[in-house]
Formats: sequence, structure tokens, C-alpha cells
Amino acid sequence: MQSKIASREHGFTLIELMIAMLLGLVILGGVLTIYSSISHTNVIKTRFDSAQESIRYSHYVITRLVHNANSFAGSSSSSLVIGYPGDITQVDDCQGSSLGPSSQTRFDAENGRLRCDDEDIALSIKNAEFEYGVIDDSTGQWKQTSLANASSVKVILTVQPHADFAERKLSFIATMRNPILEKG
Repeated sequence: MQSKIASREHGFTLIELMIAMLLGLVILGGVLTIYSSISHTNVIKTRFDSAQESIRYSHYVITRLVHNANSFAGSSSSSLVIGYPGDITQVDDCQGSSLGPSSQTRFDAENGRLRCDDEDIALSIKNAEFEYGVIDDSTGQWKQTSLANASSVKVILTVQPHADFAERKLSFIATMRNPILEKG
């Protein structure tokens, strides 16, 4: 005597399994697309952050050194040469070394970098332009003048943090403290 156990096992059909696999692939493709997009955005953000920090540091260094300067002798529209008085003390150059008496510091842009005394101090800087001028006593406005009469410099940095983005020009003005103190 054999007893037949009536049981019906239910499973997935081949079509149901194929549909489940297709849905899994679609979800996986979506996740990979989102990951790729986030990764690309993070790379661009990192480059922008680096460019912003480069600009901030460039502004700090140039302003600090010009503030302690007494001349722009040897400067041009593409390079800034800062001369210091013979009695300068306790001022560091762009590399952190103490400035010596009557020393000079040179800034220019080369190969996408802002350079100070042949050392890179900022990346993503395509060009640096320098205009020399004075602060007008009557208006308080900066105006361009000859290099011999200049007591301030307008620094114009052309920045392009990523090849996919347009260049941006940013500018700031740094003024020497010594000529202003001698005037006043």
C-alpha cells in the first residue's frame, strides 16, 4: 500500500525569474548612474575648493608682502616685483623665510600656476595681470598711475578650476603701508 501524498510545490516560473533579473539590472544601472554622477560632481567640487583656497592664499600673501613693501621697481603688467626697505624685520616671504634687508619678491603666472620667487603658490591660475596706481585722497577711489608714482597694485587673476568651465577674472587691490605713513 502506497500512500500518495498530494502536495503541490509552487515555485517561480522562468518568465517571473527573468522579469526579476531585469528589474534588478535596471535598479543596479540606476544606482551606478547616480554614483558616477556624484563622483564627477565631487571631483569638480574638489577642484573648485582648491581654486578658491589658491585665490584666498594668493590674496593673503600678496597683500601682506605689498603692505610691507616700499617699491614696485622692476615690475610690469605681467609680473609684480616687490622691494622692501633696508630695515625690514620680522616679515616672512612667500615661502616662510625671513626677508633680508633690501630684498625683493617676484610674482608671475606660468603654466596655470601663480609663482612667487619661482615657487608655485597657487594652482588653476591661468594668468595674472598687475596694474599700478594710487588711492585718490579726495575720493578714496583707486586710480591707475605710472609705476614710479604707484603705492598700490591691482591684481587681476584669471582662474579656470576645470576645463569644462569658463574662465573667471577676480581682482583685488593691495596698498603699501610705508608710502602712506610717510605721507601722513
